[in-house]
Amino acid sequence: MSSWPRPRFTHANVPATLALIVALGVGLTATFATAAHGMRTVFVSNSGSLGGIESITAFSVNLDGSLVPSPVLPVGDRPEGQAVTPDARFLYVATSVTAGVRGYAIGAGGALTEVPGSPFASGGTNTTGVAVTPAGNRLLATNRGPGDGSVAAYDINQATGALTPVAGSPFAVAGIEDPNGIAIAPGGGRAFVTGDAAGGTFAPRVAVLDINQATGVLSQVAGSPFASGGSAEFATVVSPDGARLFVGNASLATPTISVLDINQATGALAPVAGSPFAAAGRAPIGLALSPDGTRLFSAERLVPATAITDGVAVYDIANNGALTTVAGSPFTSGGGRTEAVATTPDGERVYGPANANPGMVEGFSIGAAGALTPLTGSPYPTGDKFAGFLSAAMTPSQTPLPSFTVTPAGLGQASSFDASATTVPGGRATRFDWDFGDSTTLPDGGPTPQHTYTAPGTYTVDVTVTNDCSDAASFVGDTVFTGQTAHCNGSPQATTTKTLIFVSSPPADADAAPPAPGVIADTSAPSAPGVVGDTSAPSARLSGRRRQKITRQKGSIYVDVRSSELAIATAKASVSVPGASRTLRFRQVRDALLPNKRKRLRLRLSKRSFRVLRRSLRKRKRTLTATVTLTLEDAARNTSSAKRRIKLTR
Repeated sequence: MSSWPRPRFTHANVPATLALIVALGVGLTATFATAAHGMRTVFVSNSGSLGGIESITAFSVNLDGSLVPSPVLPVGDRPEGQAVTPDARFLYVATSVTAGVRGYAIGAGGALTEVPGSPFASGGTNTTGVAVTPAGNRLLATNRGPGDGSVAAYDINQATGALTPVAGSPFAVAGIEDPNGIAIAPGGGRAFVTGDAAGGTFAPRVAVLDINQATGVLSQVAGSPFASGGSAEFATVVSPDGARLFVGNASLATPTISVLDINQATGALAPVAGSPFAAAGRAPIGLALSPDGTRLFSAERLVPATAITDGVAVYDIANNGALTTVAGSPFTSGGGRTEAVATTPDGERVYGPANANPGMVEGFSIGAAGALTPLTGSPYPTGDKFAGFLSAAMTPSQTPLPSFTVTPAGLGQASSFDASATTVPGGRATRFDWDFGDSTTLPDGGPTPQHTYTAPGTYTVDVTVTNDCSDAASFVGDTVFTGQTAHCNGSPQATTTKTLIFVSSPPADADAAPPAPGVIADTSAPSAPGVVGDTSAPSARLSGRRRQKITRQKGSIYVDVRSSELAIATAKASVSVPGASRTLRFRQVRDALLPNKRKRLRLRLSKRSFRVLRRSLRKRKRTLTATVTLTLEDAARNTSSAKRRIKLTR
């Protein structure tokens, strides 16, 4: 078979003890093309004011957190808020000049391709904020402008990313004009929209909308909109557990952050004790939460008002929701007015695009106490001018796709394992835990360990790969979600397995030379789309004595097998005993078969089953029939079966 290498060797090549390793494993394969093959991508909207491009910049994130920009992608129509689907396949960007949403499929390295039908009209004026539901099936967008207060709702085509307006969209938001920020609850059943009270009073309000999970239709909950206690509301995020809402009040005169408890039954909002809390800087216009919900990050202007650079403020969140400013806030690396913030799924870094000419993004590492330290090279140029409102998003970390290969060595020598081909769409792998199947484990052993096997046998090797989601991240269902884009999607760990079988040298009179040590069949790699592999199955010939004695010392039967090719044999036998309460089964045997070489397999009963069988043979003075079933599996996972009946006597 083409999928299994068959080099020819002379008997002189065969060592005294031969280690034949056959690796049969089932790995996880991606069911979608994603944004990164093991790399995070940060997306920034550039409003392009004063003759700029009006574009999106995709940044690849290095292991040290530094950003590497790709060439800008022209968008037009002044791009602002952004959101990425939980599976990291699609990016959506609000445009405020021609109100609507543009959709992009995310390719390797963050490359963007506009989805069919894009741009999609929102039916309103000045579309600003966008959010994707945690299930990734719907998109909501806010429309602001004179006399306009509405939210557009779309169904997302899971195959193409195209948007279809929900029946009745856009939905008017009663009691609010100029809605800006929007956040969706981690459970996916409610949306929160910030804006001013209708009628030109400029009193800030938060509207709470129920999302019909079947139809996507939006309806306001009783009592909505709710006062937040602040002024000039803009950005909003939800705690990962869905218990609290955080609202940035972007007033220059009285900058505050409101923290509101969410009634889980009704959706009603109520300020926590002490809310609103004074901001460290001025005009908190963008918010982000850590994946565990214990810290809040805010894009703010510096104090005094004459400062020409802005930065990111950090707040610790107490159990009761109260905010405490981390000393040194706001932190800056020399950028312009920060318009948005986004934190990484590991909770170790934060990024903030600046409303500056030329455009730039500030990047910080987050210390244990919450203080920020500029990353090497920060700020990073966007290639355009001025950041848009709510203009940062990044790919969520997905469940790892583990894969490993084995470079085998003889018994007593170090075999090499390599899981470096493992990918984490949208993120990266941070930990590899190995179990070599011989009672030896290697926690956090890295992607390329070595291990020595000292005895023939069958060994099941597992590697469990962990992605870069924070250990303390708060999952609701399958995601860590704070309102617009998920931090993490799916389990942060995944395991793949291979079966390794070490066997001793064949008899000296073997009629076919076995493969040399180091030959391996690796079936974990997925086939190319449209390629049909060899589906022929190995064949087996069963032989040996048809009539066998169950001796006083051993409760065993034997079967001889010869395979047409290199394969794994799984043999089992059973016998029905008259008068016994159950069918007695012999222990299953797994062993490696060399091409066209006869091998004897021994199947043994347990002590109890042996006694039952012996008693039956003695009392009835008759033979009983055992049926041996043998299944062969080759490297391409083709299988075949054969049976043989053996009469058992005393």
